[in-house]
Order: sequence, then C-alpha cells, then structure tokens
Amino acid sequence: MGRVLQQWRQVVVVTMLARALGGCSEAVASEPAEQEESVSAQWNTGNPLSCADIRPEELGPSRSFITQALSREAACGPGTGDGSGSLALRNDGPFGVVAWTLVSSKGVPFGVTLLGGDFGSELLPQRQGFDLRINHFPAATELQAYTSKGEFLRRTSFLPEPIEVSAAAVDPFGGTVAAWWSGAGGDGQSWNLWVQSFDEKGSPATAPRLVQTLHASEAPLILIGVDQRGRRLVLWRTRESGVWTGQWLRQDGSARTRPFAAAEDPAPSDFLSGQLQPLVGEGLVLQLGGQWVRQFPSGEPTALPAPDWLAANPGSDLTLIRHEGAYALVLPPTFIEGSGCQERVRLFTSTGESCGDLVLPFGGSTCSDRHLGITLDGTVIQQIELNIPANDQCAWRWWPRLLR
Repeated sequence: MGRVLQQWRQVVVVTMLARALGGCSEAVASEPAEQEESVSAQWNTGNPLSCADIRPEELGPSRSFITQALSREAACGPGTGDGSGSLALRNDGPFGVVAWTLVSSKGVPFGVTLLGGDFGSELLPQRQGFDLRINHFPAATELQAYTSKGEFLRRTSFLPEPIEVSAAAVDPFGGTVAAWWSGAGGDGQSWNLWVQSFDEKGSPATAPRLVQTLHASEAPLILIGVDQRGRRLVLWRTRESGVWTGQWLRQDGSARTRPFAAAEDPAPSDFLSGQLQPLVGEGLVLQLGGQWVRQFPSGEPTALPAPDWLAANPGSDLTLIRHEGAYALVLPPTFIEGSGCQERVRLFTSTGESCGDLVLPFGGSTCSDRHLGITLDGTVIQQIELNIPANDQCAWRWWPRLLR
C-alpha cells in the first residue's frame, strides 16, 4: 500500500505542476498478401452456434474479492480481464487518479495496481496481459504494456507530437492499434492523422503511418476499430460537423478503401461517446451516444443501418463470446423497488437470434455507476455492495469463464 500511495503522490505532484504551467487522402495502394481468415473461423466447427450452445444452463459457482478502497470516496468501479483469467478491478485513488487492482481468477491479489493518467486513460485487455493508453499533459500520449500479473514490459510514446486526440482498439489477432491527430505546420489549423500497430508486449509492430491531413479550427474527433479479419476502420469528424467520415486500412496502415460517408451523430454537434465493435466473422458496428447506428461490411466503403437486434437495445455494450462465435449484450441495469439493482446479459447467435437473458443476483441497493464486465475469457464480473456502516471497501464477484 505504501508503494502505491507513493506512486499516487508522484502522479498528483506531476499533475499539479502541469496544471500550473498552464484534406487530402492517401492513394489506395495495391493489395498486399494478408491473412484473411477471421478469428472466429479458427474455432468454427462448420455450423453456427445455436442457443443451446450459447446459453449456460446455470450461473454456477462464483468467486469474490474484497479490498480496501484506495480513496476516501470509495471510487470502486467495473472490472475487466485478459484472455488468461487475470482480472483488473477498477479502484480509483485519491484526487481522481484512475487505478485498477489486479487479481487472479481465483481472487488472489498480485500486489500490483495499474495507474492511469489524469488526462484520460484506457485499459486494453490482451490475450495475455494488458495495454494501457495514457494521455499526458501537455499533448502527449503513450502506450504502457504489462503482463497478466501486472509486471511492467515497456512504454512507447505516440509520435510525432503534439498529440491532440487519440484512440486505440484491441487487435483480435493480438496487440493494439492506435490512431491519433497531431498538429501539422504549427498553425493550429492543420492536423495529421496517424495510425500505428503494436504487438502483445507493447512493441511497435509497424511504423507510424500518415493517413489523412485535414484543416480545421480544432483537432478532429476520432474512433478506431479492428474486425475479426484484422482490418482497421478509422472514423473521424470535425468538431463543427456531426458527420463522420470513414476509411478502411490494411494491417500496415495503408489505405484499403477511399474515404466514405460513415454516419451522423444522433444529436448533431453533441458527441457524448462512441465505440466500434467487431461482428462475428468480419465487419464492425458503430455506437454513438448510446445508440447503435451503423454497421460496416469488412473492407468495403459502405455504411449500412445497424442490425435491428442491436438498434433495439440502446445503451448496451457488445461483446463477442463462445470463441468469438456469438454475442453478449450487457444491458443498462434496472432498479427494482424493494430489491435493488438488477443486472442482466442478453445473448444472441451470430445471426441475431435472441437466446434470452442471463439474470444475475442483485448486487446493490442502487444502480448508480454500476456496469457488468465480460472479460476476454468469458468471465462475467459484477460489482457488489457491502452492507456495512462505513463502506470504505470495494467488492466484486465473478463467474469464471461462464461465456467462454
């Protein structure tokens, strides 16, 4: 605990000092030889999974972990995990320092806390280990790589700087793909879009690749996703417009398609959140402001309406399960008077056939800031509330590999 507090003090001191200091597209290249088999195809037995294959008969035994909250506010949060069973449980520190406590699938702590940044951070679970994207002040971003037990591997800065806006996504074949806008020309009006891939240990797998140059009063917004064939889709829009442009890229960052009209924000000029998630086999789907709005066929400069079964579930989070052969939708929790917060996962086949809901035991007296987590190995994690007078602890329970 002393070592963790010392790390926080260092982060807080750096942050306080920092605060005080107060287009044209690249031509589409010829097609290189590239792996085209999807990740889900590696597990394909010849037939799509049925609901009997997807839905577990019962929840089965759960495991739990209780630990001291790392801040007076008891800022406990959701959990995630890598493909080997290690769990990262959100347990923020003083002054809003983002932090994750790492434990084994059996609930044994590794004695390691991963610390995020005060200017934005994102934890990206890998098949073994975690990548952590951290935004620093002023205008710098880096990727930190850790083993499943939280052992530090390496740190790589996104270059060239200054970095104004960045995004990252997990590559289903392993590693992380990052995209960012950096200032071009020093005039505050020109922005370069760069893309780079990193392997599972955080080492650069490709050099930074220039994708676009735009002229705008502020750095454009950006999203990036990787489908089950390893193809990258990058989306961007200027802050003055609610219209998103997309472009498919190859694994080396070169252009696979021309830029194309991708989507419009559901509420123009009010971009709250967005994510690109892979579909079974190939392609991606887009969520903007909690609404599923578009799907993108793999490698095609085309935007289609989101599948009906997704569009009918706004505010949900999509995860691939059963060796990437089916879907789990984490639905917004529901408060039930007299009982507490009800959380559930809705299961679907690869074709969008509903397989019903997986209903979890009540986890707390309110639904405030509650969110289920599904790890890469199919473990379902639920944050739970402790009924003690001075609640200065964080607690979770999980069902190991329930949806693997």
